[in-house]
Amino acid sequence: KTCDVARFEDHSRPFHGKHRTSQFPQAVLNVTEFFNQVSPTFAGLGGICLHRDISAHNILVDDRDGILKFTVIDFGLAVDSKKWRQGWRTEGVGGDARYWSPAHWQMIAYGPKYVEASGGNAALY
Repeated sequence: KTCDVARFEDHSRPFHGKHRTSQFPQAVLNVTEFFNQVSPTFAGLGGICLHRDISAHNILVDDRDGILKFTVIDFGLAVDSKKWRQGWRTEGVGGDARYWSPAHWQMIAYGPKYVEASGGNAALY
C-alpha cells in the first residue's frame, strides 16, 4: 500500500476517511522512547538470553508522572542465547501453536533438514 505523504501529514483532513493523524507524531516519539529505553537492556542480555516474545501484551507502560516508562515482561519463552544460536532448529519450540508459521509445523513433522531444503520456509521459522 502507498500513502500520499502530504495528505498523511495534513492534520486537518481525515486519513482513510476515519482517523485523523494528529497523534502520529506523538506515536513516533513514543516508539522512539520505547526503543531508547529497552535497547540497552536487550543489548546487555543478548549474550545471555533471547526473549522471543516481544509483543504488545508483554510491554507495560507507566505514564503516571507524564513521563513514559516502559518495561518488557514475560520471559517465559526466553532461551540461552549461546545454545539457541546452534539449536534453534530442533529445540525450544514454544508459544501458542495457533501463531506458529508453517515452517514450525514442518519442523515437527519432517525435521530441520526438510525446512532448510524447502527454501524460504526456513526464514519464517
